[in-house]
Amino acid sequence: MAPGESCHLFLYEPLVLSDLHLEFAPIELAESKVDAVILAGDIDVGDKGLRWAMHRSAPTPVFYVLGNHEFYNHDLFKLRARLRRLAEGTNVRLLENDSAIWDGVRFLGCTLWSDWTLFGQPDLHAKYAEQHMSDFSLIRVSEGEDSRLLVADDAATMHRTSENWLRQELASGGRQPTVVITHFAPARESIAPRFAQDALTPGFVVDLESLVRSSGALLWVHGHVHDSFDYKIGSTRVLCNPRGYPDENAGRFDPRTVVAV
Repeated sequence: MAPGESCHLFLYEPLVLSDLHLEFAPIELAESKVDAVILAGDIDVGDKGLRWAMHRSAPTPVFYVLGNHEFYNHDLFKLRARLRRLAEGTNVRLLENDSAIWDGVRFLGCTLWSDWTLFGQPDLHAKYAEQHMSDFSLIRVSEGEDSRLLVADDAATMHRTSENWLRQELASGGRQPTVVITHFAPARESIAPRFAQDALTPGFVVDLESLVRSSGALLWVHGHVHDSFDYKIGSTRVLCNPRGYPDENAGRFDPRTVVAV
């Protein structure tokens, strides 16, 4: 370091939560002073998660990525548009292929969805998911004046859009501290051993390890899987802190998970 230069240690401490599933049981969070709250999806169905975040966390900024459960019994596109309007002017930044800057930190967020390619044979896994995952019987998508049930190809299309957006944003971010938030897990390291061969796992995890490794992001937060993870890919810390369904991840979920980045 040259004479006269100063060295600044960057420290930012967000509270990281996902998969609270308040539709099944409420949760009490202890009061804590944090720089921000990160919600990586599946907080509650419909607009309830957003309203909870606005009420519970104000005035602390909240960076919220929608999960799949928010859309249950709703039209995906219509609900997303309504939640964007509802979040305007509040402490909550709803992120869907969106970026936000707060206190010098850049947040990139999207649900991410799946392209079904994790184990190869994407057509096979997409068809299996349509038969066995509730997303494809409970989420609708609008087409003009009409609507229909979500299909796996819709998820794959949304995934490709989000992946391309992330690649462009991460390539253009320079040296600005960056946090990425997705609902779907971005790497195989977020597969619990009991799901390593499960045919539905491609509906929870996508293989973007090379993107994570080259991203330069300080932190990549995800949800969707109901197991806790904390590991590094390259210089990027990958963190998942899900509550899950009642008592599902009781031994590892920490409602006070504040990370220093």
